[in-house]
Amino acid sequence: MDDIIYNALRHSLVQQIHQVKSKYISGYYPLNVFHHHICLNLFIESIEAFDSEDFVSENQRTEILDFITKSIQTDMEKKKDVSDVSEILLKIRKQLKIDLKKAQTFPQVPYRKPINEETWEYIWKNFDKELKHSKWFEYANEYPEKFIRLSNAIEAEKEHIYYVHKLSHRGACELSGKWFSEMYAYDNHYWISKDFSWALYAEPNGYPEFYGNI
Repeated sequence: MDDIIYNALRHSLVQQIHQVKSKYISGYYPLNVFHHHICLNLFIESIEAFDSEDFVSENQRTEILDFITKSIQTDMEKKKDVSDVSEILLKIRKQLKIDLKKAQTFPQVPYRKPINEETWEYIWKNFDKELKHSKWFEYANEYPEKFIRLSNAIEAEKEHIYYVHKLSHRGACELSGKWFSEMYAYDNHYWISKDFSWALYAEPNGYPEFYGNI
């Protein structure tokens, strides 16, 4: 039962994020849509920081959701022009409540879990040891076909993968390769195998860097 509830919460938030993304217009998000997108991503990141059993008890689940809601509102209100945050969070909570009634019907959301600073440091220590000096590139005319093969290989990975940034552990996570097609962007993040046999750097200018045996 705990996994079903936890999965339903994550599934609901993933679907809400997809709906918000569909409102992306002409290269920008309208401000209210942008705030909605931020709140949803903060919400699912917070949910995924907990274990599934933490949501079994309805009382404890409510306490956690209330805590997350209040924390997001407090953080967002430190910024300017966010008067719509209370309304946005109300919409998110309302949809979560609706979707929890259908918890048994949702497909399994792939594994994803935030990592702490200690694990982040461990990753970079091993990256420097095992992969740092194995960087290589592909010629542009060979890149599309090979990248498709790489994407398919990553998405088929049964073992979890690290998704990390060099500058901070914030936003870093251990995840299933099934997230790759949805999350990959030229965002300065590294996708690193847990055994440190390969890594892919999403270089922001659109020229990804490869490490190790890919």
